[in-house]
Amino acid sequence: MTTTESGKSVRVDRSALLTEPRRDNFNAIRLALSIGVLLSHSFAMVGAREPIVMGRTLGNFCVHLFFAISGYMITQSFARTRDITRFTLNRVLRILPALVIVNMFTALLWYRFAISRPIQYRISQTVPYGRFHGK
Repeated sequence: MTTTESGKSVRVDRSALLTEPRRDNFNAIRLALSIGVLLSHSFAMVGAREPIVMGRTLGNFCVHLFFAISGYMITQSFARTRDITRFTLNRVLRILPALVIVNMFTALLWYRFAISRPIQYRISQTVPYGRFHGK
């Protein structure tokens, strides 16, 4: 029961709050976990050892937890849809545009930094983050 400003008691159905999309903190948790993965990569770039969290490296821990939470969210999405065709179409329409854009961007970078350089330069640059190690 919740009391309003007028003093009336109103019954609030809290289960409805949990079933509404975007009313949870899963996206905030996934953002924190993805930042943890980026942080773990920064240790490798400077040659330091990654921190250990619950017996795993920080990056490993964050990736596994991220995938577990994402799996729950996808399952919840399927439970709301209840139609495999519609669910699959929704997933494809959500993932495909970003995949196309990322692939185009990667192709542009590959052309800019790999194909447009002479072969001698590409062979001498075997470590992509060598400049962070003073090489």
